[in-house]
Amino acid sequence: MRKNILLVPLITATSFILEGCESVPKKLITGWWSVDKVIFDKRNIIPCFTLNILEFKPDNTCLVPSTLPTYCSSLEAFAKYGDWNFDEAHMILVINSKNKFFDKKYHIKFIDDTIRNMLVMKLISSTDTIICRKGMYFYNAQEMKKIINYNRF
Repeated sequence: MRKNILLVPLITATSFILEGCESVPKKLITGWWSVDKVIFDKRNIIPCFTLNILEFKPDNTCLVPSTLPTYCSSLEAFAKYGDWNFDEAHMILVINSKNKFFDKKYHIKFIDDTIRNMLVMKLISSTDTIICRKGMYFYNAQEMKKIINYNRF
């Protein structure tokens, strides 16, 4: 019985330590983002999407916008789901989806929008750029300075 009593605090402490090991950039990416622009073929195609939301879930699945078939028939991409991985060493986000607009490898750049007090994430691939704002994010100027230091390009 005494061994079980000693194991409970040890297991609890270990779980808190492992939870704290998740990287700050990965924690920032996780959650939902309001997409402001999707630059594809040198034009903003945000009106082609059903929603302007990207959601990166903690289990590494994601929700991506699908296109409106009547508005942008030449740009059809109906898949709404995928998965994501993050390479912190190179600040690269990889989205795997059947949706051709989001099935890419992106360099990430965090931006401090001091005018609107928001965290902005810019995703840059070889063919397009996505600019989005973090939803449900408590803005803190001191924390933003630390976040901006994660940018590597």
